Amino acid sequence: MLRFVAIAVFAGAGAYLSLFSESDALSTETRIVLGVVAALVVGLLTSIQVVLSLEARGTAMNASSRRPTLNQLPRDLLDFTGRSHEVGLLSRTLVRAPKSGKAVLVTAISGQGGIGKTALAIHVAHQVAYSFPDGQIYVNLRGPEAEALDPYEVLGALLRELGVAPDAVPISLDDRSRLFRSILGRRHILILLDNAQSEAQVQPLLPGESTSVVLITSRARLAAVDGITRLRLDVMAQDESIELLREIVGRERIDREADATKKLVELASYLPLAIRILGARLAANTHWSVHELVQRLLKQQTLLPELSNGKRAIRSTLEISYVALSEQASLLFASLGALNIKTFPDWIFELLDTDELHATRTSHGELLEQELAEFLGPDPIGSSRYGYHDLLREFSQEKLAARPDSAAVTAATLEKVGGAYAATARAADSWIRHGAPRHNIFPALRLPDDQQPSAVALDSTAKATLWCETELPSLLLITNQMLLDGHLEHVTTLAFSLSAFCEERSYWREWESLAKCGMSAASALDDAAAHSLFLFQLGRVHHLLGAWSDSMSEFEQAHALANQHGLRSIEAACLCAIGKVHQLGTHDATIPFFEQARAIYAEISDDHAWAYVTANLADIYHLKLESHRSLREFDLCMPIFRRHGDDWWEANAGIWIGDVHRDLEDYATAIAQLDASLATMRRLGDQRRAAVALVHLARAHADSGDGHSAMGALGTAIPVLDRVSDRWWKAMAMIEMGKAQWLLRKPAEALASWNQALSVVKERKNSNILNDLMPRVEAAKSALGHSHGKRGS
Repeated sequence: MLRFVAIAVFAGAGAYLSLFSESDALSTETRIVLGVVAALVVGLLTSIQVVLSLEARGTAMNASSRRPTLNQLPRDLLDFTGRSHEVGLLSRTLVRAPKSGKAVLVTAISGQGGIGKTALAIHVAHQVAYSFPDGQIYVNLRGPEAEALDPYEVLGALLRELGVAPDAVPISLDDRSRLFRSILGRRHILILLDNAQSEAQVQPLLPGESTSVVLITSRARLAAVDGITRLRLDVMAQDESIELLREIVGRERIDREADATKKLVELASYLPLAIRILGARLAANTHWSVHELVQRLLKQQTLLPELSNGKRAIRSTLEISYVALSEQASLLFASLGALNIKTFPDWIFELLDTDELHATRTSHGELLEQELAEFLGPDPIGSSRYGYHDLLREFSQEKLAARPDSAAVTAATLEKVGGAYAATARAADSWIRHGAPRHNIFPALRLPDDQQPSAVALDSTAKATLWCETELPSLLLITNQMLLDGHLEHVTTLAFSLSAFCEERSYWREWESLAKCGMSAASALDDAAAHSLFLFQLGRVHHLLGAWSDSMSEFEQAHALANQHGLRSIEAACLCAIGKVHQLGTHDATIPFFEQARAIYAEISDDHAWAYVTANLADIYHLKLESHRSLREFDLCMPIFRRHGDDWWEANAGIWIGDVHRDLEDYATAIAQLDASLATMRRLGDQRRAAVALVHLARAHADSGDGHSAMGALGTAIPVLDRVSDRWWKAMAMIEMGKAQWLLRKPAEALASWNQALSVVKERKNSNILNDLMPRVEAAKSALGHSHGKRGS
């Protein structure tokens, strides 16, 4: 106050003296003196003002420099591991941002509960803290929780922590946010906002200058925050998950049980929180082995109750997301729990909603926003694909079981989804059979006419095949589930509709599973035609897999059932199949079965199937060394195949015809015929039969004395036969390999090849092949023994 009085006095004196110095009543000398004094007074006044101004500025600067430096980061985890890519990316981005001079960097780490967002953010914040010497601010916004913090209260607390007097904290939210930005100014500060709920909670807490950066963790997408960059966390990779267990439990203990550890992290769905909980249990129970914990978990019907450790629990973490769902989205999430499939095409979401189409999109959008489902990207068909890990699936099953209408929701879900899959598989099968390289002469299943429309528009064989390939894991799961839940007609439709696809792709085990499901459903429906047909299909699969005793039993059961119910086409097909099994052993036993089948096909006027049986009979006569009778039978069937446009069977019969000419030592004709059949099989895309053609071609080359050409053909054929698990033709290939090696004077290699084939030939008790093979084996042994004897002498 005295300073201001002094300034006023000096200012008044200066003005008064200045006026007198200009008065005419005074002498010149007096005016000069007064002017000098006035100037001195004004100069003194100016000096005082400058000093006071500097003092005021210094006070302000001191006040600013006295603001507290906040170092609020929670402690980093000592056992933090993994996420190396994410740590590097975030660290580089945060350190570089203040130097860019651009807008404030706001980075959000998103992901489902338990994925490790907070752990990653805190770890990265500690890594880059040196770049923000003016402080690191941490606020847990508690967004997913019921007591989510209000940004108004958060700003009030932050302003007080930054040195603002409590009575100087502004009243309005905007004023608090403005003052917060002013205080931060161009200081280098890192702000970590953990567990953000929404854009409205975050926006007021953002700084105004690019010298500060903001790192946010949130389950929400925060789409309305301008300029935000996002990093979405997925579950950990297997090696990262195991490394995390090593850090928690101990490297030596974990590495002792590598297989059990892999199973443990799989059971945890590679979710960091679940891994930490299980790791903590192992660390606390030093007498447990990893294997014991795995077995303990596997014995439980559900895993979620086991994944709890004090305040940390997977279920409560997921519950936070679930309670935020609308009623419609909650129903959708529970409905997904009724399905055993692991991924979902977008049409399932539309199918399961009870409201209009737009409501479905809103509901499934809610699941994505709450991290209760994950967008996996477009599938090969072009549908958007979604999924969730096993613990989320278990959580959705819990929510389904807790509903009072659980049984009704489950039944409706399976009927809708299973029916849609069955209808689409049926549509795909129509395209696949129409565009298949071979005409399917085997009996077909009569399917219901009242099935729902296809869920996917299929307009070509290629697209139908691609759909089956994409959905096959889900189709197998849904077929088994519907069998258990009694949706039997959908099971038979699916099992039959996928059989041609599985055969074309050589998916024998998948076909076996489907045939078993179809057989069980048909038996429960008391449908003799379907039952005998699926028995027949199961026998074909086992025949192709080399399980010949199983296939014979199934063919005989199917034949008896078809004969009992007058199912002539199935009966004839079974007779052919029984003959084919006998063909691998005794040829004479085969002919009566083929003759009976041919008579039935003539009776029911199926000339295409009649030609098929005739071609098989021709091959039998060839194997009985009745070459000219064989060629006469081929002359009967080949025109029928051509009339039906059946390139596959014409080429397949051509393989056998080539083999007849080989037996007649007409090698040029044999090789030309086999080359033509091979080219057709390759053009039609049947790699398995192309491999069989190559084995026959190798036989012709070997018999003509050309071991090198034989080896070349077999080098292409054998990997294909291995891939499709064709034991019989692999054995035939090894016999021809031995013959080629013998020609090339490699008796040791020849003996090894023949021994590899011998066990399969003995299993089938094929006397003709055994009688040819055994002398070759003995000759090789003799040659090797003679060679050893020479070296010994």
